[in-house]
Amino acid sequence: MHFFQSVTPILQSYWGPKSPSFGKARRQAASIVFLGLIQTLVLVNLAIARSSIDTALQEKSLEGFNEALHTFAGLVVVFAFMEAANSMLLGDLRIGWRKHVSSSLIDKYFGSALYQLASELQIDNPDERIAIGIEELVELLVGILVDVVLACFRSAAFLVILSRIAPELLLLVLFSLSLDVVVICLILGPPIQQLDAEIMRTEADLRRTLIHCCDYAEEIVLHCACDRERRFFSHDVLKLMNVLRDRNWWKLPVVSYCTLVNWTTQILPVIIIARSYFEGKFDFGTCTNAFIAFKVVRGSCQLLTKNISNISRTGMCASRVQELIDATNKESACSTSKKSTRTVIPLPDSLLSRKIPMPGGTNCLLSLRDLTISEPNGGGLLWEGLTCAMHSGEGLFIQGPPGCGKSSLLRVLAGIRTADSGEISIVDEEHCLFIPQRPYMIVGSFRELLTYPRVQNYPELALLNVMQSTELSHLACELNKVGDWASRLSLGEQQRVSIARALLKRPLICFLDESTSSIDITTEHKSQNQCHLFRPPNNCFRIGCTIFFVNTSLSL
Repeated sequence: MHFFQSVTPILQSYWGPKSPSFGKARRQAASIVFLGLIQTLVLVNLAIARSSIDTALQEKSLEGFNEALHTFAGLVVVFAFMEAANSMLLGDLRIGWRKHVSSSLIDKYFGSALYQLASELQIDNPDERIAIGIEELVELLVGILVDVVLACFRSAAFLVILSRIAPELLLLVLFSLSLDVVVICLILGPPIQQLDAEIMRTEADLRRTLIHCCDYAEEIVLHCACDRERRFFSHDVLKLMNVLRDRNWWKLPVVSYCTLVNWTTQILPVIIIARSYFEGKFDFGTCTNAFIAFKVVRGSCQLLTKNISNISRTGMCASRVQELIDATNKESACSTSKKSTRTVIPLPDSLLSRKIPMPGGTNCLLSLRDLTISEPNGGGLLWEGLTCAMHSGEGLFIQGPPGCGKSSLLRVLAGIRTADSGEISIVDEEHCLFIPQRPYMIVGSFRELLTYPRVQNYPELALLNVMQSTELSHLACELNKVGDWASRLSLGEQQRVSIARALLKRPLICFLDESTSSIDITTEHKSQNQCHLFRPPNNCFRIGCTIFFVNTSLSL
C-alpha cells in the first residue's frame, strides 16, 4: 500500500491527462505495449517450435527436426531485433520521464525554494534527491512497469496453453501466487522496506558529511579537529553497517522461501503431468510445452519475490522525491499567501542613461510602507511598521547586533523572503545588485567570475581598471585561467570580487550585507566611494549608485 501511495503522484505527473508530456508519454506507452504484445506472440511460437523439436527427436524424424530448428532459429533472430528495439524505446522513455520530473522540480527549486530549503533545512540532502534520486527512481519504475506489462501479456498467452494441456496446473499457479502475496507483502516486505529507507537516508547523510568536510577542510585542520570528524564519520559508517547487517538477516528468510518455492514448483508440474504422459494422453513435446508455459506463468507471478528489493527501494525513492516536490510547492504557496505587496518603480530614460547633469534625490528607487517582517517559521517580530524611501544618489546605513533582523530585511527586499504585510516599491531587479557577506564563486575562468551571473563581453581595459580599484591587480594575468576560485581566493579576495562585480554592473541601487567585513578599512572605504560615484572618461558627472549598507560595526 505504501508503495502505491508513494509512486502514484510521480506517475500522474508524467502520465496523467493534465501533464504537458501526456501526448508523448501516451505514444511511448503505446509503442512499448504494442512491442511487448508482439514479443509475447513470438515467445509463444518459440515455445511451440521448441516442443516440435523435442517431438521430432522422440519420433526420430530428421525432416521434422530440421523444419522445427529452422523455425526456431528464425524466431530467435526476430526476437533479438525486437529486444534491441525495446531497449531503445525504454531508454527514450527513461530520458523523457527523467527530463520531465527534473525540469519541473528544478524550475521550482531554483526560485524562492532554493534559499528556503537551504536555510531552514526542511529537507535533508535535496542535492542528492535531484541528482541521484530522480535517476534511480525513473530507472526502477520503468523496469517494474515494463516487467508488469510483459508479465500480464505472457501470463495471459501461456495460461491458454496451460488450460488446454493441464488445467490442474492453473490451481498450482494460483496457490503459489497467493502464498507469495501473504509471505512477501504482508510478512517479510514491510520490515525490509523500513530498513531500505534507513539505508538511503544514512547513505545520503554520509555523502553530505563528506562534502561538508571538503568545503571546510582548512578550518577543520586548523582547529585540529580531524580526529573528531573521523570519529563522527566512523560512527555514521558503523550505523550504516549495522542497518545493512539487519537487512541481510531479513534477506535470509526471503532467499530461503524463494529457493524452496522455486524448486517445489519445478518438480510439482512434472508429478502432475507424469501420469497423463505415461498413460499416453500426449507426447513428450506436449509435456515440454506445458513445462515452458508453467515456467513463464510462474516467473511472471514471481515479480514480488524477485523484485522485493527494487519495489522497496522504488517506494522510498518516490517518497523522497515527492517530499522535495511538495516542499517546493509549499514554498511557492507560502510566498503567495503573505499579505505584502511588491511593485516595480518605472524609471525615466534620463536616469537609466545616467547622463543628467547633477545628482539629485528626485528619483525614488526604493519605497517601504508599513512593512512588517517576522522570523522564519513563525518566529518573533523583527520589523514592524517600517516606512522609508531612498532616492538616487542617497545612502542608507543600518547598524545593529547580530540577529536583530538586518539581513532579513535585505532578503525581503531581494525577494527571496516575503514580508508579513506592507508595501514594497523598488526598481526592476535588472538595476539592483545584492552583495552577500560570502559571495558565490563559480568554477570557471576569472573573467567569468568577475562578470557573473551575466555572460557579457566587457572590454579588457574595463576589467583591469576594476581589478585595480578593488586591489585584485595581482590576478590580472589569470583572467582566462579556469579554476575553483572558492578554494583559491581568501574571503577578503572573494569580497573584493563581489565589489568588482558591482563596479562592472553599475546598478542604480546596491545592497551590501556586511560585504566588506573581511576587507581592510582603506580598501573598504575606497570600494564604497567607487560604488557611490562613477565618472566616465570625459569627466562628465553621472548619478552615483544608491547604497543600502548593513553592518554590525560603525567603522563606516
